[in-house]
Amino acid sequence: MVAVQVHDVQFDYYGRRLATCSSDRSIKVFNAAGEQAVPEAELLGHDGPVWQVAWAHPRFGNILASCSFDNSIIVWKEMQSGVWSQFAKAAAPWCTAGVLMLSRLSNDPDQPIAGAVYSSQAHTASVNGISFAPHELGLILASASSDGSIAILTYQTDGNWAVEKVRSGHCVLAMLADQ
Repeated sequence: MVAVQVHDVQFDYYGRRLATCSSDRSIKVFNAAGEQAVPEAELLGHDGPVWQVAWAHPRFGNILASCSFDNSIIVWKEMQSGVWSQFAKAAAPWCTAGVLMLSRLSNDPDQPIAGAVYSSQAHTASVNGISFAPHELGLILASASSDGSIAILTYQTDGNWAVEKVRSGHCVLAMLADQ
């Protein structure tokens, strides 16, 4: 048996579920409410090692984001117990203005389609970190990449995602911190 390198582990808001990600390109979700963690789902969609996972606030449902060496971000949603599904997807190329609206694949957000809620290739190198904003701000996900950029993904009330890419993101954030 070959050992798989686990890169990240995160509890959900209530501490009842656990998500892991690893070099085998998978994300695994466990029920951690009992004495032992029980596997619930395996999410596949990345083409490289998965570096990090992040849970959104439960007010948005069971939503989990992942980022990978394959330059991508995937946002997953559990439509029913143990079934994770897709209703929006996007890929490069990105618009040059830095903002792009991404549409759902269906007008029905509850329509189960196997896979990711949202898939993004906003970066041109490994995506190493992701973090959801506080729920009071809405469903917003930030990502950081080895290409030196950050991306801000914001879910809109009309079902679209607004994506803003900030090139040289670390330099901009460092300048703001100095003010």
